[in-house]
Amino acid sequence: MIRTRSLRVAIAEATHRGWSSGDDAPAAPRMSTTPSVAHGVDCGQILAAVESAPQPAAEWMLVAYAAPGYCSRSMVERVTDRLRIACVIDCGPSRSPSLSAFVESAASALAHRNLTRQPVSFRAIALRAGIDPRSKATWDRRLTSVEKTTEAWEQGAARAAKGYLQSLERSGTLEPC
Repeated sequence: MIRTRSLRVAIAEATHRGWSSGDDAPAAPRMSTTPSVAHGVDCGQILAAVESAPQPAAEWMLVAYAAPGYCSRSMVERVTDRLRIACVIDCGPSRSPSLSAFVESAASALAHRNLTRQPVSFRAIALRAGIDPRSKATWDRRLTSVEKTTEAWEQGAARAAKGYLQSLERSGTLEPC
């Protein structure tokens, strides 16, 4: 069955093959005639499995790992807002107008790290967000909060996707892996 890491890669592959996001797609159900993406699962099944996850986990997985241009700007903004709110709940309010930029930059860096297994550079996050890279002590708790929140969302999405795919397997719609 698909693990979290292979789910990330499967999302990237499925969205790269031309599927449109839920915000932009017609209301018709997704059916796929595309070849297998991962473990014998096709693009439509991967995306349906991700969409079976509770929000905001499903949107995070798509924003973080879908092919460029797949997600609408409104979806990215919703995820960023939810991360910012989680950050404020965990760390208290921020007087910095750069909080949203920092959260978006941190989320992007964490998603990249999860795909490539490269370490996250606070300096790169800070420069992208337009904050002073020497202020790491000020922002470190917020980075930890974003990381903790996105990891929880990923675990929830992976559990939901696994459950969805297992139900397809039990119903005979999906061949056993």
